[in-house]
Amino acid sequence: MPKKLAVVISGAVSLGSYEAGVMYEVLEAIARHNEKATSDEESIEIDVITGASAGGMTACILAQHLICGDQPLSDNPEQSLREPYNNPLYNAWVKEVDIRRLLEVETKDQKYSLLQTKVVEEIGEKYLQDIPKMNQRHPAAACKIYVGIAMSNLSGFNFSISTDYVSSLEKQKKSETEGTENFSYTRYKDQFFCVVSRNESGDATLVEIDYCTKRNPQTHQDFKDWNKFRDPNRDTNWKELREVGLSSGAFPFAFKARRIKRFGGCGKREARKGEYLYTDGGVFENEPIGMAKTLVEDIDQKDPSNERYYLYIAPSLRTLPKNPFTQKKDDDFLVIGVALLNSIFQQSRFQDWVMEKMNDPVFSITANDFELLGDVFSAFGGFLEEKFRAYDYNIGRERARYELSNPNAQSQLQDLIKEVEDMPPIEWKVNCQISGKNVKDWKEAKEKLSELAKPRSKENKPLDIQTYKPAERDQFAELRELMKEVDVNTRNQILKQLTLRLESLIDLANEYLMQHHQVGDGSSAPNIWSEIKLKTRKEIGIPLIKTVLTMAFNFWMERTILPQKIFWNKATRLNY
Repeated sequence: MPKKLAVVISGAVSLGSYEAGVMYEVLEAIARHNEKATSDEESIEIDVITGASAGGMTACILAQHLICGDQPLSDNPEQSLREPYNNPLYNAWVKEVDIRRLLEVETKDQKYSLLQTKVVEEIGEKYLQDIPKMNQRHPAAACKIYVGIAMSNLSGFNFSISTDYVSSLEKQKKSETEGTENFSYTRYKDQFFCVVSRNESGDATLVEIDYCTKRNPQTHQDFKDWNKFRDPNRDTNWKELREVGLSSGAFPFAFKARRIKRFGGCGKREARKGEYLYTDGGVFENEPIGMAKTLVEDIDQKDPSNERYYLYIAPSLRTLPKNPFTQKKDDDFLVIGVALLNSIFQQSRFQDWVMEKMNDPVFSITANDFELLGDVFSAFGGFLEEKFRAYDYNIGRERARYELSNPNAQSQLQDLIKEVEDMPPIEWKVNCQISGKNVKDWKEAKEKLSELAKPRSKENKPLDIQTYKPAERDQFAELRELMKEVDVNTRNQILKQLTLRLESLIDLANEYLMQHHQVGDGSSAPNIWSEIKLKTRKEIGIPLIKTVLTMAFNFWMERTILPQKIFWNKATRLNY
């Protein structure tokens, strides 16, 4: 029986490019390992993939390309998961995502998101197709893959528990209108599970599954009972899986929240039917290891595997949260307020599975501190330039290769994947300039770009990574250094679009104030003084506020983030 591997991909925003590099290297290493394996016992199969946020989008794309095989495109017939720089993950995370397209948001949509959601939708439709071509299954894929996606349901769905005990005889006597009293909780953390496989005819099938907790009458132990719960003729499909992945990657405020139709579930989730509003799945479960563990327990119970492994992929290892306010001895209102907000946020992301023992080996492939360019500006830095994303992709390949081959690697992944010779070389495929010079070599590109990932002081000086203190770090200085490598036209467009977002925010605030004024007035009769105030606000107040705030914003941008002075006013804005 082959060795089983469950892959967990964390949230990452633009650092999805790093995770894409790791995934390519791992998949290719497993493929080469399996091609040399002389028995089933030596081979390795990926049978579980879970993901959150950017990792959720990657997991959905992988599910199709692993099970269905390569999906060549009309404009790119050579695309393949076996190609290091022409695979769906590289193309989606490095070549397609770009800040210039993401910023092209129509004025009427700017109150919904800062970035263009349509761009992400187009990428999703391109690399996760409604009707995929059925080609040879990827050598690293099991014949059946369980997929789990972390989701955040902003609408919430209710769980009710009866508090009024009624005997079965009394229940028969009660009328249907009487009922029993319940107390309810609303759950916002949500999940999506499905099984992707190839049927006897060679077509791919997707089946949504869910579980309810039951108790074994003999052992008195609780167990999760997994079942299909949808009509086979109306089961899930690739389009629905894509919607789930896009909703998991809808980072709050950056991308528009998505409304998705759900079809119930098992147990108390049976009532989860209807349309719900979803945002980034990483809000409540950014590292879905627990989801993988839940799926593995069911798989291995039905089909025990002698060797089970987990692989956790993330830009960095999770660190313990710090709350310096609680270290103070004076527990005043401010201390308690900040500590309370911090504890609520951290508790919402706490996972119960961490209190349980993981019986199987867990490998991890993470980057070192200050190694990734996309990590600058809260993991949005990679969107600024293709060369930044290509750099992070190659770092992902290097980190995976280190864990697969270096005897000093901490995860010892080479104990699982042993045949990794002759892997495709790590190359630089981006036609660009770095520090004003054309660079075509990966070694040179890495040497120059790695400097931009290092922390900088408020005096804009590089800090020693080994001895630096967080208080000395200036993230605006780090972003300013990164912006020096961004094309001037792109910088101008960023400034222009951010200014437009500020104006849209002012309009949105004014819209709410106007609604409040109309509700608060409560009179349908015209009021001359009110009309004068409203007209003054509309024609003088709002334009004046916009002018002052946009000038202040541009002044601040030019002196804290932008590497060169950009003259800006309403007249020149139309020329960009």
